Amino acid sequence: MRVPTIRAHTTMARYLAAVVVTLTALAACAPSVSRFAPMTIVSGVDFARYSQKGFLFSPDPYTLGPYDAVGLVSVVHYAGARYIPDSSHAGPGYWQFQPVEAQEVFDTLYARAAAMGANAVVRMEIRSVERAAEAPRPATPGVEVRGYAIRRRPT
Repeated sequence: MRVPTIRAHTTMARYLAAVVVTLTALAACAPSVSRFAPMTIVSGVDFARYSQKGFLFSPDPYTLGPYDAVGLVSVVHYAGARYIPDSSHAGPGYWQFQPVEAQEVFDTLYARAAAMGANAVVRMEIRSVERAAEAPRPATPGVEVRGYAIRRRPT
């Protein structure tokens, strides 16, 4: 059995001290936030414009009658952004992202499904996605909506 020596303890103590100093220095460089205002974000999609055209969007499978499968549809929309340089020259600037408009995503999904001959998109899923960074563009947030395009038959 190997017995730790004083030298091993001293080396470990120096290592731990170096880690603590490094972490403290990194923490001191982090921006300090002591308060921020509350924020409420409200968003929605108006499906009435599609319903008036006889088109259905649903997260559920279609069980109300016969239908023909048309295909899979998917729309991914990424946020636009602009680079804001740091006017104080204290550091690099930052990217300001524009919000992704859900209505625009559904308009595109509707147009694609209708062009395929569908009158419904069922088993629809909505999820957040991120496009990987490629210099000089940063990682970019986005939204994906996908589902099964079907043609409902009269009952």
